[in-house]
Amino acid sequence: MAIVPAACAAKSRGLELVQAGRLEEAVEAFAQQARASGAAHDFYNMALAAAQIGLDEQVADSLVEALFAQPTFANAWINFGVFFQQRGTTLRTHTHIDR
Repeated sequence: MAIVPAACAAKSRGLELVQAGRLEEAVEAFAQQARASGAAHDFYNMALAAAQIGLDEQVADSLVEALFAQPTFANAWINFGVFFQQRGTTLRTHTHIDR
């Protein structure tokens, strides 16, 4: 998965940190934004940054939060499936969806 910024977050601090290669800080910046806004794109971007540094549990949880915030967010659904497919854990996908 690659970072694909949501249009609404184009000038966020998190994206600036991603572009600078400071992914751990970007994850935290997106987490702060997501807690403050509750916006799907903030959770989604947090998941994508977390995926690049191997924070699997945070990826899954963040994608779930993005989908709860915006159930029709197609990119979040796609990356949710790709994330679990790449890890061979499709059963876990159902567990997260059922939450």
